[in-house]
Amino acid sequence: MLKSVVRWLKEQNSQYILKYWDKNSRGEGNIDEISALQYATLLESREKVIRLVALLHDVTHAAYGHTLQDEIHLFSERHDDPNRQAIFFDALVAQLFTIWAVELRLRSFNPIELYQLNDLLEVDHSIIIEISNDVFSLLPDDHKKKLIKDLLEELELACIALLHLDYLHKEKSSDENLPELPTLLVTQILSKDNQQRQSANFVLHRDAIILDLVGNTICADLIDYARRDPIHSGLKTGGFDIRFFRYLAAVSVEGKFSPDLKPCIRSAIQFFSNKMRHDVLSEVSALLKLRYLISERILFHPTKCAAGAMLGTAFQLLGLSALPRWLYSAGDTQLLYILKEVSFCLFQILGDYQNILKNFEHHFPIGTLNSKTRCLIKKCLEFLIDYRDASFDEDKIPEAHKRVDAAYNVLNHLISRRFPKLVYRLRGDIKQSDGTNSNTIAEEYADPMRRYNLQRYIEQKCNLPHGSIFIHCPRRQTTMKVAKTLMLGHDLKSVSYLSDLQDIFQEEEKELGPYSQEIKAIEEMYKSIWQFHIFVDIRFVNNRFAISEVIESKVGFKNDRLLTYEYETRKENLEERVYHILFTEYKDNFAPNLLPKILSDIDENIMSTNERRLRYYKNGKLNHTLPDESLRELVKSSIENISYLEYKEKIDNNSNIKNKLDPKPKRKVKDDKEPKQKTSKSSERDIKNSEEENLTSN
Repeated sequence: MLKSVVRWLKEQNSQYILKYWDKNSRGEGNIDEISALQYATLLESREKVIRLVALLHDVTHAAYGHTLQDEIHLFSERHDDPNRQAIFFDALVAQLFTIWAVELRLRSFNPIELYQLNDLLEVDHSIIIEISNDVFSLLPDDHKKKLIKDLLEELELACIALLHLDYLHKEKSSDENLPELPTLLVTQILSKDNQQRQSANFVLHRDAIILDLVGNTICADLIDYARRDPIHSGLKTGGFDIRFFRYLAAVSVEGKFSPDLKPCIRSAIQFFSNKMRHDVLSEVSALLKLRYLISERILFHPTKCAAGAMLGTAFQLLGLSALPRWLYSAGDTQLLYILKEVSFCLFQILGDYQNILKNFEHHFPIGTLNSKTRCLIKKCLEFLIDYRDASFDEDKIPEAHKRVDAAYNVLNHLISRRFPKLVYRLRGDIKQSDGTNSNTIAEEYADPMRRYNLQRYIEQKCNLPHGSIFIHCPRRQTTMKVAKTLMLGHDLKSVSYLSDLQDIFQEEEKELGPYSQEIKAIEEMYKSIWQFHIFVDIRFVNNRFAISEVIESKVGFKNDRLLTYEYETRKENLEERVYHILFTEYKDNFAPNLLPKILSDIDENIMSTNERRLRYYKNGKLNHTLPDESLRELVKSSIENISYLEYKEKIDNNSNIKNKLDPKPKRKVKDDKEPKQKTSKSSERDIKNSEEENLTSN
């Protein structure tokens, strides 16, 4: 891609001038100019730098980084945050010099030292600078010293460019939004002999194209995963041709095309040379379609969404709102097993908290763990039970015990690939008369805490244990990133986004019309990818009618019709049939606040019924079907039983209150016998009789 841009620049005449905003050391800025040929020469000299940028631009991703940070928004810190990047870059340079010192026999091999650097622990810059002095002093000649310093300067320039990545991707930022960038270790090493030395010659508005080529709209990163992801996931696509590389250009822009509205040099695609290049527009459109297919069938596949929701729920159950630094470099599988170990240890600790927490540092299982895992366990305890110096809130122990037990089960299911089942779905076209729509839902439940509260609400209402409900709700994407690709026509001063092609180049309206309509259609399809999913643990999938009903009343939208139809046509077992009867025929026969108790009573009746059916099965006498009338009696009996108990409890409470207000003893009067409490035994007897009749008839 770089060579294509350089070739395009060399083909322009000498009058083609690129303008950019330059800021001097005093913070004063002015507009500077560079010719196309000079800029081509500059980019050619930066080839190794661009390769380093491509290699390092994703090195700061944590395990499941896109899921945890960009999709479910559990962590606020992004992978391209400058301070986080500086941690990785400093550790990389420290590793280089430590290894060089060992290879030159300046130091003995110390695995603990490299282990700590790999875990991104604090790097002592003074020690590494001292090691670098020893390394440079032992190099045999000045040529090798210069070679090493040249390589370090290229690495420095690549790292400094990447520190601007987050700022460059923001739209319409003000100049004050550029944060104070950290001083890198590599800069300190190169400046140790010359305190007046300035850091690498990186000018943001001139060198922004370096980052554009690697990780912006149509870039090396997109070309890479657009080919790799379909292969590894088995997705069959038509692919695309990279012939549009030959039309990559460099153009001066400002206003909305620049991060801070000032003149800036960015990459663009010229679709008009000596004629309209329809093939370029076709290939860019094909890439747009492929990006949509990857999003629809891979990134937002329901199973992948379920796995992401499970992972987010496990983090929240453990009380982890941020990753410790040493987990940044952990792999995906390693992270899951660490969290599983932490949740298991927490379960043991909270199960015997009176003995363990008083001797936290030395008691099993804590004593067998490394210091990093111990710190992570402490962090969880601080959140769950306010643990501080052997003191804690004992009232929070039962709830915390449930949470860590649930976290362990969720992680175990995730590792075993036992994914939950979909019970509720909303699509992007929903709306109500009061203005509530999919944007409202996305804005509300993209917040992790609101998702967590809704999960616990559904579990409480449906009589389910912690960690049974999982919600996946990404933010609404209003546009595809690729649609923001800059396009250039025959006039090198006219630039537009790919999505606004027809609006800018009105002279070619007839020719560009079909392409513009296709791009807008793909953008609309991309918006439709958004879906709101709620999943349930596979153990409780038979409760889906009850769960769906609770969600509908809380969220305010009916379940997706296709999903509802699919479940109504697959009522295969006793539980599904009972819950379906409850919410279709008897929905208005009980108060909503009684639902958890009614479901609990029905569950007990179903369990006893299934145990009896199992005994028949072992004797070879089971008739697999029960008449709906028997199930109606079971539901009706549970509703009456719970309603009566609730009424009785209110009467007793009122009597107690009256007795407190009027403590005078009253004369006892012999009352009639109190009516017996209603139970569900009548319904069980009916079911038993029905089964025996069926068995007799068989």
